[in-house]
Amino acid sequence: MKCKTVKPLKEYTRDKARKDGRHSYCKQCRSLEGKARYRRSSKTDRYLKDAYTRYGITPKEYFELLNSQHGRCMICGGTDSRNMAVDHDHSTGHIRALLCSRCNVAVAMVKDSGWIAARIAEYLIHPESFRPAVEVLREILEEGQRDG
Repeated sequence: MKCKTVKPLKEYTRDKARKDGRHSYCKQCRSLEGKARYRRSSKTDRYLKDAYTRYGITPKEYFELLNSQHGRCMICGGTDSRNMAVDHDHSTGHIRALLCSRCNVAVAMVKDSGWIAARIAEYLIHPESFRPAVEVLREILEEGQRDG
């Protein structure tokens, strides 16, 4: 008993490993202990645990990938004061690279579409000669009808 207070049995969570079937700390003390343990763990530790849960990448694999990228974002080459994001193909789950938070958001915003990303790049490089997507798509469809 951590709080040293006598409480009803319902205030203790179940624990099959114990003979009496209940945890030794009450629910409130367990909650406080869990919050304290969370605060003691580093953000990097929590991030790596989350990356393993979500993408199956171990901390060792994460740091090997980070080292292979020289600690830099695969897209912009920048460094991130926070942890690099694990970029992955949403359809296959395949891990592509580690990205800074800005590039990771940019990839998400284009919905993993190379076509949209290429259009954005074309627009930024040549805004004066940029053609609306509707015109480009219409042209592609017309070419397909002529060829088909």
